[in-house]
Amino acid sequence: MSDTPNKTGSQPRSQDVRLRSRIELAAERSSRAREIAAQHEALALTDSVPLRDLHHRMAAVHRRMEQRHLVTVDLYGSVLASLQRPKAQDAGRQPGIPSLLSATAELAGSAGAVLALFDSSQAEALFLASDATARRAHDLEFKLGEGPSIDATRARGAVSASGRQMCERWQLFGPEVAALDVHAVAAAPLQAGPACLGTLTVLNPVREVTDPAIDLLGEALAYSLIDAFQAGAEGLIPVDGDQWTAIYKAVGMISARHGCAPADALALIRARAFTMGSDVHLVAGSIIRGEDNQV
Repeated sequence: MSDTPNKTGSQPRSQDVRLRSRIELAAERSSRAREIAAQHEALALTDSVPLRDLHHRMAAVHRRMEQRHLVTVDLYGSVLASLQRPKAQDAGRQPGIPSLLSATAELAGSAGAVLALFDSSQAEALFLASDATARRAHDLEFKLGEGPSIDATRARGAVSASGRQMCERWQLFGPEVAALDVHAVAAAPLQAGPACLGTLTVLNPVREVTDPAIDLLGEALAYSLIDAFQAGAEGLIPVDGDQWTAIYKAVGMISARHGCAPADALALIRARAFTMGSDVHLVAGSIIRGEDNQV
């Protein structure tokens, strides 16, 4: 495909080329990982006993890499397909959502997804939701202090629940999110080696999403995000999101007002949002503007 600029589609064409390049690279990496895994599996049968355990471990590592790269191929393939769809088919889609998030939700068979990214101190720096329900579900987690993404972060592993399981596991979050017509959730850390970039949460998957599957999807998304950030790939990474600046500022104001620790100030803001049936972000905004002096 030519990448020659034109008046109607130079940007999409350029992105098509970049996406095809990433698909080819991920496919090559998957093939290479498969070859190395097969070599170690063969050596595990023939090498000396002390080395067999090493070969088994190396084979497992490269099989995991093979699977991750295959998921990456699917991720970028989904992004490419969305670019090539007629605009009329995207009429009902939420505007401004990064393509990787949309593609991830699509692979998970879910219409709703939330991507939360952490800063260097592992505090949530921003989040991006695919729709109003996903945004509300994520705000409930933050307000109530429990939910799938919180558990996935703490456990550094996948978490999923559906139906009554949600209410049994999360006594506050479960009933509240069920009232939003969310009947199943799954979350996984965005794990890239030892680093956790954030979390991925999907809502109402149309098919059962197993913990290993969502865990692998989160890992593939994490490495894809790193690749996109390093490459400066426009349209693939979050260019905006729901910044927590207002909440942090409100926490500082409440902390100074009552002479309490930031954690206690945040608890007061959460409690205020819960009693008002409002979003934490809205309460924080009211505090900053001086409209809410009840906290």
